[in-house]
Amino acid sequence: LIAGVIILVLIVAGAAFFLNNKNKNLSFGALEVLANDGIVVEVIQGQAKITMEGNEKVLDAPASQEIIKGARVETLVGGQANIIFSSGSVARLDESTSVDLSDYQSLKQNIRVKLYLNSGNLWSRVQRLLDVENEYEVKTSNTVAVVRGTSFNVSWLNNQTRVDVLRNKVLATAIDSQGGQILPGGQADVEDGNFVQIDGANLPSEQKPLVVQAISSQDLERPWFKKNLDIDEKIDGALLSFGDNISRSHLKEILLAVISLKIKTAPKEDILKNKA
Repeated sequence: LIAGVIILVLIVAGAAFFLNNKNKNLSFGALEVLANDGIVVEVIQGQAKITMEGNEKVLDAPASQEIIKGARVETLVGGQANIIFSSGSVARLDESTSVDLSDYQSLKQNIRVKLYLNSGNLWSRVQRLLDVENEYEVKTSNTVAVVRGTSFNVSWLNNQTRVDVLRNKVLATAIDSQGGQILPGGQADVEDGNFVQIDGANLPSEQKPLVVQAISSQDLERPWFKKNLDIDEKIDGALLSFGDNISRSHLKEILLAVISLKIKTAPKEDILKNKA
């Protein structure tokens, strides 16, 4: 009987050790990519399509994939995904959303992210870093939103761009869709709790400049807004001991708070190797 109990204990302990180490190995796949200044896409719901250098791959949630500059991430109907950067910043895609990673640069003292929103809703939480200059830009056909540390949502639908700022401040700029020049009366600092809307059929001018408006309580109750505000609150809790500004050495805390999937991240070569 004693021998049987000892054997049972050893089996349980061995299984626990195996599962614990297995989970550790799986959960750090994304962190390994980010530690090397890579970019990770998490598909957290439904399906998303990744396109890189002409090759496509459809991912079913839960899934995690490394991407590079120039990649396109598209969530299908009912799908949602996160693009996570080594700076701790996160871009969250609602369903039926298409985003191009136009530019990405990660140097010792400068991280630059440029996203182009083709369609849908894109929520961004941009993390401020003490020891790094962090540039983050979201562009649509008629608007550019530039920030250094904030939470905001950009939507592009029916030739209209809307920029909602939920934290800090965003510089929103209306641009000419053909040449990209700034339109007269087309710049506004949008602060916490406000939004601007740029209509492609009725662009701002010197006579009718951009108007900053307050976000309504009904908008804040929208499922997409509530979900992302809750996630940002979770991240803030993880970073409470560091304050609003953290150093790059403390990024693991925020990345662990953001990354929820316990699976291995597929390398970028997984898509690129299929290139003709």
